[in-house]
Amino acid sequence: MDKIEDALGDLEGFRIFIINVKATLPRINSNNNPAEEMAEEIEDEKKVERISREELYSSISQLMDFP
Repeated sequence: MDKIEDALGDLEGFRIFIINVKATLPRINSNNNPAEEMAEEIEDEKKVERISREELYSSISQLMDFP
């Protein structure tokens, strides 16, 4: 904190607020560390979502009917 104050202390209105954090969003999963959570998110993003031929046809048909 001393380094921050030395660097910015001369600025008008400069303040450092130190508060206890009671909650965060998104919530922190206490079972994993941040690196593990990030790896899990990347794996989830890699999963391929599939739809049936009928769903695909329906989606395209709706787009074709769009004015």
